[in-house]
Amino acid sequence: MQDRAPRDAAAGPRWPRWWTGRSSTARVELITHGSFYLYALGMAVSAAVSVTGTLHTPGADVAAVVLFPAYGLTVGHAASQALRWTVGRRDRPTALMAAVVAVAFLLLPLVLRAHPADPPQDDELAYVFAVGCVTLPLAVLTVGAVSAPRIAGMVAAAVAVVTAAGAVAGLAAGPVAVNAWIAFWLAGGAALFGRLSGWIMQIMWELFDARDTRAQLAVAEERLRFARDLHDVMGRNLSVLALRSELAARLARRGATDAAAAQMEDVQRTAQEAQAEIRAVVRGYREADLATELSGARGVLESAGIDCVIDTPRHVALTPAAQVALGWVVREATTNVLRHSDAAGCEIRLRVDGERAVLTVANNGARPAAQQGAGTGLTGLRERLATLGGTLTTRAQDGTFVLTASVPRQEER
Repeated sequence: MQDRAPRDAAAGPRWPRWWTGRSSTARVELITHGSFYLYALGMAVSAAVSVTGTLHTPGADVAAVVLFPAYGLTVGHAASQALRWTVGRRDRPTALMAAVVAVAFLLLPLVLRAHPADPPQDDELAYVFAVGCVTLPLAVLTVGAVSAPRIAGMVAAAVAVVTAAGAVAGLAAGPVAVNAWIAFWLAGGAALFGRLSGWIMQIMWELFDARDTRAQLAVAEERLRFARDLHDVMGRNLSVLALRSELAARLARRGATDAAAAQMEDVQRTAQEAQAEIRAVVRGYREADLATELSGARGVLESAGIDCVIDTPRHVALTPAAQVALGWVVREATTNVLRHSDAAGCEIRLRVDGERAVLTVANNGARPAAQQGAGTGLTGLRERLATLGGTLTTRAQDGTFVLTASVPRQEER
């Protein structure tokens, strides 16, 4: 981060912190707020220019020059606050929006007073700009995504006001119709601009919140993965350490010191392997190898006095992901046999069933808790296999517990 500023400075001018410190969504929102102010102020200044000099009194001209721009800023502020309400940043500015509408109708007499009864054609267009201030509140009212029928009603009301104002001012039918048509487009544009602005900002902030939620879910998923891997690693290794330590203690009591020492050396080696695996889990690079896990399962089970039969095809094509997943199945199943059974024998068989590889682990001497298939280890295995399109089922009958895992042998194209 320290060497980033010089590169940015060399590439071009540095933007103010109030801009660079904002997210992309916040920048778009800031531009939208500014657009409301510019739109309202531009319309108001146009109205002030069109009526100034035709009010016949200096006081009226001053009032127009002051009141119209102030009104435009008020409209922009009201639209900005309505947009904040749309995205849930504040309460609905009902009073402010009502005040804007009321002031718009109070300014209308200035426009009518400025307009002559028989204006030149150029003045008619200027008159429309002035009367257009009446349509500005539509942008405020439609920011909150008002229903389409209500927006249509407000546009119709604005056109009616402009039409009535032209008739009261004594305009001919042609100019009245032209002003009404232009007012329709001004009102419709204001309504569309306000509605789209509120709608777009809602979508952008929802997407922004969804991105945060996705990041939080990714963190939670990584935590679950880490907890699952740690459970798998520590569960098996602790079971092996406890088993061989107990065996070493029995041998030592019987005076078989050499055999006891050999078991303790295995304990030391297993502990060192566990340390390496835990470090690998933390780094996220550890993978379980199927052949290694099968060999380890045989050694662990036979050390516990459990006959172990392993039956696998001589040649079977498995993807690396499938081998890793089935390696975890062997590891978890071996741990469950040691922890949750009084088994005398265990069979581990791998077979090919069409495009799927099926691993079966069966042991006798299952306890009731194991027969129920309870525990977080099997849940973690199901989640791991599900990511590959695999399944995990358990079955218990007459003291025999059977775990069956199935995964695709090849990746789907």
